[in-house]
Amino acid sequence: RRVHGVTNWDAKMAELFPKGVDIYFDNVGGEILDATLKVMNNFGRIIACGAISSYEDKEEERYGVKNLFYVVAKQLRFEGFLFSKYQSQTKELYAQLEEWVVNGQIKDHQTVLKGFDQLGKAMIGLFSGANTGKMVVEI
Repeated sequence: RRVHGVTNWDAKMAELFPKGVDIYFDNVGGEILDATLKVMNNFGRIIACGAISSYEDKEEERYGVKNLFYVVAKQLRFEGFLFSKYQSQTKELYAQLEEWVVNGQIKDHQTVLKGFDQLGKAMIGLFSGANTGKMVVEI
Protein backbone atom coordinates (compact mmCIF):
# COMPACT_ATOMS: atom_id res chain seq x y z
CA ARG A 1 0.00 0.00 0.00
CA ARG A 2 1.26 3.46 -0.91
CA VAL A 3 0.77 6.31 1.58
CA HIS A 4 2.11 9.80 0.83
CA GLY A 5 4.21 8.29 -1.96
CA VAL A 6 5.95 5.85 0.40
CA THR A 7 5.69 2.07 0.04
CA ASN A 8 8.33 1.04 2.63
CA TRP A 9 7.75 2.94 5.86
CA ASP A 10 10.40 0.99 7.79
CA ALA A 11 13.10 2.23 5.40
CA LYS A 12 11.66 5.75 5.26
CA MET A 13 11.57 6.12 9.06
CA ALA A 14 15.13 4.80 9.41
CA GLU A 15 16.22 7.35 6.78
CA LEU A 16 14.33 10.26 8.36
CA PHE A 17 15.27 9.49 11.97
CA PRO A 18 18.76 7.95 12.10
CA LYS A 19 19.06 8.90 15.79
CA GLY A 20 15.60 7.55 16.60
CA VAL A 21 12.48 9.20 17.99
CA ASP A 22 11.92 10.24 21.61
CA ILE A 23 8.34 11.55 21.41
CA TYR A 24 5.74 10.68 18.79
CA PHE A 25 2.23 12.17 18.57
CA ASP A 26 0.23 9.68 16.52
CA ASN A 27 -3.08 10.38 14.85
CA VAL A 28 -2.50 8.07 11.87
CA GLY A 29 -1.96 4.55 13.25
CA GLY A 30 -1.46 1.63 10.87
CA GLU A 31 1.76 1.19 8.93
CA ILE A 32 3.21 4.54 9.99
CA LEU A 33 2.75 3.78 13.69
CA ASP A 34 4.20 0.32 13.14
CA ALA A 35 7.32 1.71 11.44
CA THR A 36 7.68 4.40 14.11
CA LEU A 37 7.69 1.79 16.88
CA LYS A 38 10.86 0.34 15.32
CA VAL A 39 12.74 3.68 15.42
CA MET A 40 11.58 4.77 18.87
CA ASN A 41 14.40 5.29 21.34
CA ASN A 42 14.40 3.46 24.66
CA PHE A 43 12.03 5.05 27.17
CA GLY A 44 10.32 7.05 24.40
CA ARG A 45 6.77 8.31 24.61
CA ILE A 46 3.90 7.83 22.18
CA ILE A 47 0.77 9.94 22.46
CA ALA A 48 -2.05 8.26 20.54
CA CYS A 49 -4.77 10.67 19.44
CA GLY A 50 -6.32 8.89 16.48
CA ALA A 51 -5.97 6.32 13.75
CA ILE A 52 -7.12 8.07 10.59
CA SER A 53 -5.46 5.48 8.36
CA SER A 54 -8.19 2.99 9.31
CA TYR A 55 -11.27 5.15 9.96
CA GLU A 56 -12.83 4.02 6.67
CA ASP A 57 -11.86 0.34 7.06
CA LYS A 58 -14.14 -2.36 8.37
CA GLU A 59 -12.86 -3.79 11.64
CA GLU A 60 -11.70 -7.04 10.04
CA GLU A 61 -9.76 -5.07 7.37
CA ARG A 62 -7.85 -2.78 9.72
CA TYR A 63 -4.07 -2.97 9.63
CA GLY A 64 -3.62 -3.36 13.37
CA VAL A 65 -0.27 -3.05 15.13
CA LYS A 66 2.32 -5.68 14.28
CA ASN A 67 5.31 -4.26 16.15
CA LEU A 68 3.74 -3.93 19.58
CA PHE A 69 6.63 -5.88 21.08
CA TYR A 70 8.77 -2.73 20.79
CA VAL A 71 6.62 -1.09 23.46
CA VAL A 72 7.97 -3.69 25.89
CA ALA A 73 11.48 -4.13 24.46
CA LYS A 74 12.17 -0.39 24.42
CA GLN A 75 10.19 0.32 27.60
CA LEU A 76 8.00 2.84 25.80
CA ARG A 77 5.18 4.82 27.34
CA PHE A 78 2.13 4.58 25.04
CA GLU A 79 -0.86 6.63 26.15
CA GLY A 80 -4.17 7.67 24.63
CA PHE A 81 -5.05 11.36 24.40
CA LEU A 82 -8.50 12.94 24.13
CA PHE A 83 -8.63 16.67 23.46
CA SER A 84 -11.99 16.90 25.25
CA LYS A 85 -10.27 16.15 28.57
CA TYR A 86 -8.43 19.48 28.27
CA GLN A 87 -11.24 21.57 26.75
CA SER A 88 -11.31 23.91 29.76
CA GLN A 89 -7.74 24.97 28.87
CA THR A 90 -8.51 25.82 25.22
CA LYS A 91 -7.98 29.59 25.58
CA GLU A 92 -4.55 29.08 27.17
CA LEU A 93 -3.66 26.45 24.55
CA TYR A 94 -4.46 28.69 21.58
CA ALA A 95 -2.52 31.60 23.08
CA GLN A 96 0.56 29.37 23.56
CA LEU A 97 0.28 27.79 20.11
CA GLU A 98 -0.08 31.20 18.47
CA GLU A 99 3.08 32.37 20.20
CA TRP A 100 5.00 29.29 19.02
CA VAL A 101 3.78 29.70 15.42
CA VAL A 102 4.64 33.42 15.37
CA ASN A 103 8.12 32.68 16.82
CA GLY A 104 8.69 29.90 14.28
CA GLN A 105 8.88 27.19 16.96
CA ILE A 106 5.99 25.36 15.28
CA LYS A 107 5.55 25.20 11.51
CA ASP A 108 1.97 25.25 10.26
CA HIS A 109 1.51 23.08 7.16
CA GLN A 110 -1.75 23.17 5.23
CA THR A 111 -3.11 21.84 1.97
CA VAL A 112 -5.55 24.44 0.66
CA LEU A 113 -8.11 23.76 -2.06
CA LYS A 114 -10.07 26.74 -3.35
CA GLY A 115 -13.81 26.69 -3.97
CA PHE A 116 -16.83 24.92 -2.55
CA ASP A 117 -16.75 22.54 -5.51
CA GLN A 118 -13.47 21.13 -4.12
CA LEU A 119 -15.12 19.86 -0.91
CA GLY A 120 -15.55 16.30 -2.21
CA LYS A 121 -11.98 16.17 -3.46
CA ALA A 122 -10.77 17.44 -0.08
CA MET A 123 -12.69 14.76 1.84
CA ILE A 124 -11.37 11.98 -0.38
CA GLY A 125 -7.86 13.44 -0.20
CA LEU A 126 -8.01 13.66 3.59
CA PHE A 127 -8.58 9.92 3.89
CA SER A 128 -6.19 8.92 1.13
CA GLY A 129 -3.17 10.91 2.31
CA ALA A 130 -3.28 13.60 -0.37
CA ASN A 131 -2.73 16.40 2.14
CA THR A 132 0.24 17.74 4.06
CA GLY A 133 -0.87 19.07 7.43
CA LYS A 134 -4.38 20.36 7.77
CA MET A 135 -6.75 19.98 4.81
CA VAL A 136 -8.54 23.29 4.18
CA VAL A 137 -11.24 24.20 1.67
CA GLU A 138 -11.27 27.93 1.09
CA ILE A 139 -14.70 29.23 0.08
